[in-house]
Amino acid sequence: MNLSGVLFFPVTPFDADGALSEQVLAEHIGQGLAHGPGGVFVACGTGEFSALSESEHARAVRVATEVVGGRVPVFAGAGGPIGAALNQARAAREAGA
Repeated sequence: MNLSGVLFFPVTPFDADGALSEQVLAEHIGQGLAHGPGGVFVACGTGEFSALSESEHARAVRVATEVVGGRVPVFAGAGGPIGAALNQARAAREAGA
């Protein structure tokens, strides 16, 4: 894989109740794609990785892969206890990251 250009690490938006805002995330990623990044890194360190539940992490990655639509590679953060990291990595792979 050859990554070139600026790599995009979107922030992860939350609503007033502290839940993942999928609509705002989709808009943010769409706006970032307009600038031609070489790849999108979702739910990583700057993407509030540690604040996301496994379900929110999976949804954030799915939103990213749907918005990106294969135009550039999508990478997802994974970490924490080994079981959680494996679940996150599997969910990311299933979403196309």
